[in-house]
Amino acid sequence: SKNGELGWVALGWCEGSTAHTASPTRPAEEFLGGCPEIYRASGDYGGGDKVTKESKVYRCRADNAAYCKEAAFAPGTVAGSLAWTEVGWCDGSLAPTASPTFDADAMGCPDEYVPGAEYAG
Repeated sequence: SKNGELGWVALGWCEGSTAHTASPTRPAEEFLGGCPEIYRASGDYGGGDKVTKESKVYRCRADNAAYCKEAAFAPGTVAGSLAWTEVGWCDGSLAPTASPTFDADAMGCPDEYVPGAEYAG
């Protein structure tokens, strides 16, 4: 074919150019702070679990949680919307949590071990 006649249909003529649009922005209310763990196709995810993929945060849908474990339903893909809901975006890592503490006075300690004594199992 000549000049792409089989692939294209001329709709008319134009002059000038279109105006440039602004870069997309993410609303501040969607910013979730530090990122949860990065999505892994082999992850063992359940309803409510959050993951990060390309700075976006997704939550595993409780109603289809079994799909969250399947690589074919990865977050951000067409099929992924059946398993994951985009909930916002993140940057960096989550703040660490405090180490657990043990208070022997509050919890109480077991009796001291005595060799040869019998203990209930």
